[in-house]
Amino acid sequence: HALRDSSVRRHGIVVLCDASRSSMQNLTPATINAILRKVMPNLPVRLGVVFVINPPWILSHVMLPISFTFLSLEFKRRHIFIYGAKELWAAQLVDFDMPITSVPTELGGTACVDENAFVESVCLFTNIAATCPRQKSSMMHIPQRDPTHIAMGVPQHEIEEPGEVPGASFRAALLGVDTSGIVMDDHNELSIDVGSVEEANRTTQLEALLVEQGVMKRWQTFKAGSVYTELPLWCLRARAHIVERAAELLPRVMSMMEELEIGGGDQTQLRADLESKAMIDTGYKDAHGRAVIWFRVRYIDPRSSSSDIARLWVTVWLHALRDTSVQRHGIALLTDQSRSGMLHLTPATINILLRKVLPNLPMRLGVAFVINPPWIMSQVIMPIVFTALSLEFKKRHIFIHGARKELWAAQMARFDLPITSIPTELGGTACIDLDALIARVCLFANVAPTCPRRKSSTQVETVTAHMAPCDATQIPQREIEGPGEKASMNGAQPVAGSRAFLGQDTSGIVM
Repeated sequence: HALRDSSVRRHGIVVLCDASRSSMQNLTPATINAILRKVMPNLPVRLGVVFVINPPWILSHVMLPISFTFLSLEFKRRHIFIYGAKELWAAQLVDFDMPITSVPTELGGTACVDENAFVESVCLFTNIAATCPRQKSSMMHIPQRDPTHIAMGVPQHEIEEPGEVPGASFRAALLGVDTSGIVMDDHNELSIDVGSVEEANRTTQLEALLVEQGVMKRWQTFKAGSVYTELPLWCLRARAHIVERAAELLPRVMSMMEELEIGGGDQTQLRADLESKAMIDTGYKDAHGRAVIWFRVRYIDPRSSSSDIARLWVTVWLHALRDTSVQRHGIALLTDQSRSGMLHLTPATINILLRKVLPNLPMRLGVAFVINPPWIMSQVIMPIVFTALSLEFKKRHIFIHGARKELWAAQMARFDLPITSIPTELGGTACIDLDALIARVCLFANVAPTCPRRKSSTQVETVTAHMAPCDATQIPQREIEGPGEKASMNGAQPVAGSRAFLGQDTSGIVM
């Protein structure tokens, strides 16, 4: 349509690529691949310059630098990146012979563009039926920006809507979250022994307080239909035998369990999530008596809702509370993020875990090991998410990296987690019968063993076993991940998305 003009036929086009409020879902590798391989080299048009305006961080700092390694130097030189406040965009465009009168007002210029008239003009010229059915325009869903941000000179890339840059959706989901209610393990608080006379006295005081507060009747009703008949005692031990704190916690525990249908409801999905073996109560403890819980993120079914995952967490963690030592000291969480992606642990899931599950469980958090996280998670997502969390909660997280699994175990051993309590899959010596552990949880939580279920994601294990035949002791785990699992591999391998550009020849695109 643009080639109707003889000047355009001689001199070509200027592309204003407005990447504001966009994400990687809007411009996929397959789309870019088709444009570069099939469209641009074969169009009777010359490419003058491409302005990439306000691109998301992940695009400008990760994806494009990797993708550009496959493109010609001349083609790359035609790309100019524009950042800053909106009113500065037009000024930067003017520096490259783009008059402000030709820049749309939406980009800071003075050109008023009638979009509807343009669409009708293209349809008329290309003989596209004007009354043909079409999809609802995505323009209807573009959120409007607050113009006061622009007047204040706030950089446009700092006021993106949630989900536009890595971590923005996580940050938005966690705004206002209060992790101070998540109780950490502090050995100095624990002075009353389990089964002692003093504990019996505190239990009696708790029952009296529950009666006084009107909670006892609710507890008796809840207890009649639940397998978790010792919740008040669990709350008392988890809160260092402080009666008032235990009495305040019990109603919240019951509300959370009722909302997540713990011990009731349709157990089909819970059974499938348990059999995915994403969350395992290993049966082992660390040096402080904390239960070792193994969270294998890659086995989470992306189709499971955040409530499904929360229900899985609560079921497994309550199973660990059968042990009196765990009731007092809490857990040590092994979050194994090897070969995981952002689809496995969504903002909604993290949000419900931090807001609803962890603060309301009769459980103390000792330490959380984050093992071999993807680059995008450890370097981008987590630093953003941590800005919304309490200092004490952040201190409990220990990131484990490295090239060899046996070094993971060595690093965890420094934090009082014996190598004999670390699964062999993480470099330890603990042999874990996953099927037996899952059956034990199902038996304790009264989860029907024969209910129909979706196809379990445990089959992923047999697939991934063949994805990395190389020697794991020589190649870092993060460099042998499957496609789609990382946002960067330090140039050792193209990431998912950049694979589409392998062998790409852009020399045929005329400048």
